[in-house]
Amino acid sequence: MDFNLFEKISKIAATIGEKFNLIFLAILSDVDFHDIISILNSEYGKKRFEKVDQFNYKFIRKEDREKILKELGNEEKEDIFKKHKESLIKTVFEELNYLYLQENKKLLKEDIIKIFIDFIDYLIEDGRTSIANKYLDFMIINAYKNSESFEKALLLKSKIEFRNKNYEEVLRYLNQISIFPEYLIKKYDLLCELYFETGNDVELEKAKNEWIKILEVEKIYNESVYNHAVVEYLLRKSKYDEAIKILKEKENEIMDKFNIYNYPIISKLIGDISNVIGYYFYEKDNFKEALKYYLKSVEYYKKHNFEREILIPYNNIAEIYKAYKKYDKALNIYKNIYQTSKTLGEKEIHSVSLWNIGEIYFYMNNFEEAYKYFSEAEKLFFEAGVYSKYENYIKVFFAKLYFEMNNIELAKEYADEVLISAYEKKQLKEYADALVIKGKIVAKNKEDPISFFNEAIEIYKQLGLEQDIKEVEKLKIVYKKL
Repeated sequence: MDFNLFEKISKIAATIGEKFNLIFLAILSDVDFHDIISILNSEYGKKRFEKVDQFNYKFIRKEDREKILKELGNEEKEDIFKKHKESLIKTVFEELNYLYLQENKKLLKEDIIKIFIDFIDYLIEDGRTSIANKYLDFMIINAYKNSESFEKALLLKSKIEFRNKNYEEVLRYLNQISIFPEYLIKKYDLLCELYFETGNDVELEKAKNEWIKILEVEKIYNESVYNHAVVEYLLRKSKYDEAIKILKEKENEIMDKFNIYNYPIISKLIGDISNVIGYYFYEKDNFKEALKYYLKSVEYYKKHNFEREILIPYNNIAEIYKAYKKYDKALNIYKNIYQTSKTLGEKEIHSVSLWNIGEIYFYMNNFEEAYKYFSEAEKLFFEAGVYSKYENYIKVFFAKLYFEMNNIELAKEYADEVLISAYEKKQLKEYADALVIKGKIVAKNKEDPISFFNEAIEIYKQLGLEQDIKEVEKLKIVYKKL
């Protein structure tokens, strides 16, 4: 590794900021974009820098950056940044535009647009509203209409038009901001300013009232995000009754608010909650009730075209088809989700849908195809950074698969790993599933599996999982005969 280059990159990164953008860094250092990524991801780079998202890194320790800045003289800082300022602006937009045009995944395009918007924000603060205006028009045309980037671009455009006293244009742009509480609050702040300046007391009063409403909506939104995380944690711990209590309370509260505050974000929250309630009923084998909530989730996501979120309840509807052994219908849905998520660049749903295709082949006893899809999906889970979330579930299925393929040693290895990990994490469902597999494995070795089955049944009873209890009771009868 070229340590001089590493130090040069470190100095430029420190000058740009504690959190710095790879594109800016590449332009200022005249080093190839991919070479910089290699440097930052090297053994030395990982000690100093942490990846924030696709294009941004930051110093792990503030002290590292402060030390570099102290060592840099004013002339060197000037040379690194200020002398490049004019050419930097032009080059940044050229590079971003090139990346945007090359990228074909919708959500990854959004990542690039976020960088565009942040840079435009900087230009406005720097007084360069003319060039900022030009690129804002591009952002507004190209940004995903249900994204925060789109609403931030509209807000920035409104502020520029407000400075120029183009009030009709201000209203035209602000009226398109309708989803995210953060930007709705800023929208009504600016509207109040506009109506105060134009002396329109009637509209000022209306804007103030809407501002108060959206402050309440922001509170609901933030609480719901927190509750959603808590419920997900409870469900992963198989604490279904605690989860449903929170969900039902939140559902009633938000449905009441929906009748008062008919904002798109409330519609999304109802979609989120309905989907998770559906999951609760699915786990309880109440497929009729689960389907009702999944369809409700789809309905509320569709109201405002939340195309990314809608993939989740569709995936869960396919799970119901799978439970009824209507494998062709389930497979068609999973394949459609797989293609859509691939186009969008939605990595977690992309991974899950591929895994679910593997499950269909597993239940159809096509174990070679199942193995192929499971292996590919496992890699995608790692790439998406969500492997730990699904780890024990994945290992349970690999244990089942290897058992069916008569690779008993690998089946035992995976089952034992889950028994340890799921017990430590208190993931009772996965723990019980692993006990069932372990029982079948010991029976293969002519040992008595009943104690494993009985322990699994007690856990399933505790969780209220009737279908799982029936399946293990059948296994007890089969293995007693043997």
